[in-house]
Formats: sequence, C-alpha cells, structure tokens
Amino acid sequence: AQALKVTRKEILPTSTVFHQTDDGTIFYWLYENPMRLYVKWNGKEIDAKLPAEAIYDAAAHGNAIYFKSTGKVTARYNLGESTIILKDHKKLESQGELFVRKGLCSIMRDGKKYIYGMWEDPNRDGILVDVPDVKLKDTYLKGVNRGKAIFIKYNRDLTRPAVCQLSEQVIVIE
Repeated sequence: AQALKVTRKEILPTSTVFHQTDDGTIFYWLYENPMRLYVKWNGKEIDAKLPAEAIYDAAAHGNAIYFKSTGKVTARYNLGESTIILKDHKKLESQGELFVRKGLCSIMRDGKKYIYGMWEDPNRDGILVDVPDVKLKDTYLKGVNRGKAIFIKYNRDLTRPAVCQLSEQVIVIE
C-alpha cells in the first residue's frame, strides 16, 4: 500500500469553512456574525457582497456555491466565473421540500421520499429512498453520488468499515 502525503497549505480561521467550485475558485465562508464570504486572489482577499438576510448551510456544485437563505427570494450573484446562489428555505418548505444538510434536500411525492442536491430539479433528479425509516434509524445523509443516496451510521463495534446496499439507490456505510 502507498501512503498519501499531505502538505498543510493554510490553517483556516475559527468558524471558517471553504468550498471549491469546479473552476478552482475557493470560497472562504466565515459563518458566524458578522458573516463574510471571500476569495483570495493574487494575495488579496476579495469580499463577496452578501445580502442582508441570513445565509447558512453552504454547498459547492459546478461553478456555483449554494446557501440556504431566510430571504424572500431565490437570488443569484456572480463573482468572476463563479456564481453565488441563495435558496429561500421557507418558500421551498412551503412547497413540501426540506433542506437536509450540506446542500441536500428532500421532498415527499406520492408518499415516497426523494433526495436531491439544491442545484437539481427534484422532479427530474430526485433519488428515491425506497427503504423503510426503521432501516435508516441512527443514520444521517452524507451525500449523493451517481444516482445513489449515501447514509452514514456510526458503529463502534465494527473494526473496519462496512457497506450495505439497502436498495438500488440507497447505501449505508457503517
């Protein structure tokens, strides 16, 4: 087995996370008040003008960074090649959609639960979670990949990770 060599490039300030878009832009987000979203360019920090409403739960996809917003509208801001997109969670929740975490949403349709990314159309791209809730007890949704919903479950009794495919679209990693 080969070892992976990791080189520390920088230490993030407290309460700061980063998200990288496909074009290579790295967004730094200070998520405590006063909130700040910025990029580093040629040794300088360039701030993105944030709206007055609260934003939270960021996710990067493609050349955009997505946030949940408490605002009344879904908004779009451009920053160079990248785009900042705010999604109004109250409006979406009134339509039966729920934000789950890290840019992931769920919707109930015809009594069935679907998972999708905030950047996707839930009617076209939603992944059917066709597993009883009891089988997903003590799990959390980690992400979506190649048409599958990936859930994580912590199990201290296992000595190595275990993967269980509960259905064609649902995987649990313990």
